Amino acid sequence: MLQDIGHTDRMADTFSPMLAGYIALKHDAMPARHALAALIAEFGLSETKADEKESPSEAFLNVLLDLKFVLQAEKDGAKVKSHVRIRDAIRLLATLKGDKAARRPIETQLEMLGVRTFMDTDIGGWTLAVASSHHHLGVRQLF
Repeated sequence: MLQDIGHTDRMADTFSPMLAGYIALKHDAMPARHALAALIAEFGLSETKADEKESPSEAFLNVLLDLKFVLQAEKDGAKVKSHVRIRDAIRLLATLKGDKAARRPIETQLEMLGVRTFMDTDIGGWTLAVASSHHHLGVRQLF
């Protein structure tokens, strides 16, 4: 019923056992469908929330892109360390699109974390590749 309302599989898996436990404690038998619908509404689950629409892969990507790391860059001939989010480092790469010498150190550091940007000639734009193996040392360090 939760999935029919529009809840994601993850939300349905979260709330279904709680609803089942509540029903098992409060009722001697399985309630009728209309009673279940009323119970779902009582718990505020009769409508989905906008932020719930995010898929697990989108949620993972957002978490990954918001993680901070120490970016070592050269500025005015001196090495500078700064804590930046991965998404900000990728944006920095976009601003340096023509300067390969300035891009390479940033690209190398991102690649060590399991994140790589590259030009996809098929679509004519940038693509983000993320290492998803838990054996990748950089991914393990991030998480």
